[in-house]
Amino acid sequence: MLTASKIKERFELYRKWFNTFINKEFLNLPYDDQANFLSLIKAFLGSCERLHSEAKNIQEKAVKINVDKIVHLKNSYQVIGNIDDKTSITIDFPKEISEPEIGASFCCIIFSMDGIEWFSSKKELITGRPT
Repeated sequence: MLTASKIKERFELYRKWFNTFINKEFLNLPYDDQANFLSLIKAFLGSCERLHSEAKNIQEKAVKINVDKIVHLKNSYQVIGNIDDKTSITIDFPKEISEPEIGASFCCIIFSMDGIEWFSSKKELITGRPT
């Protein structure tokens, strides 16, 4: 599960890297290598556009989750909590992300197709299983 702030932080890192690459590296590539790189970027852009057009049907909601319990799994952990002290929610996190404290709260974005069942990532929503 990635929080919106973590995604924005990564995006900013990628943006800076990409601008640096274009300005310093792409410029100096041989013509054939530039053509190969452009083909790769066009394929990536096509995939992004397809995913973006499909995403318009996915509902997104920014919520504040109050942590009630943490369940440790093999390569991850689950945070069990509630949204606004009403709706119970379980979110899976990889072990690399530090655990919140019980009783604490954090903000994240959840996703749904029907507005009833919510998931912690779009990948989880599409596959129906934790990422």
